[in-house]
Formats: sequence, structure tokens, C-alpha cells
Amino acid sequence: MPKSKHQILQNTFGFDEFRPLQETVVDKILNHEDVLLILPTGGGKSLCYQLPALLMEGVVVVVSPLLALMQDQVHGLAAKRNSRCYCYDVVYARYGANHTSTE
Repeated sequence: MPKSKHQILQNTFGFDEFRPLQETVVDKILNHEDVLLILPTGGGKSLCYQLPALLMEGVVVVVSPLLALMQDQVHGLAAKRNSRCYCYDVVYARYGANHTSTE
């Protein structure tokens, strides 16, 4: 039986309810609508793409310059036993650990 968005919200993310705007955005993504969401840091943006990714078939690609945050989120999801997540750092893969912003 497929899980609902509310089951995933509670079981995977540990929240009983969505923050303002989150459920609307999740529903739009699940309906394959384009979304531009602007919220402050800590406003719950990450959940808006992570939760639908767990409900949808196939691969979800998120492009973000915040690689350190993304890697932290991947580790957090992996710790919750979600094996469907991976963070690929293009800069690290190409240049290695010695890359700096001036290269």
C-alpha cells in the first residue's frame, strides 16, 4: 500500500503537520506543476522537494549551490534508512578536495 504525504511527513521527517505553504507546494509538485518557492533559511524548503521525491517514481534532480547543506540532508535521510538519496558534488568530482573558489 503506497504511503501518503502525511505518513511520510510523520514517519520520515518526524513532523505532525506541514509548515505554512509546504503542503501547497508539495501538492503542486506531485501534480507536476512548476514551483518557485522563496522562504527564509529554516523555512522548510528542503522538505518541499524531498517529500514528493519519496512519493514519485523515477529520479528527482535538484540543482542547488548549497552543496554542504545538501550533503548534510542526504546524510540525514540516509540515517533514517532512506537509500534512494545521493548528493553528487560536480566541483569535488572534477577538481578534488584541493579545489578553491579561485580555481
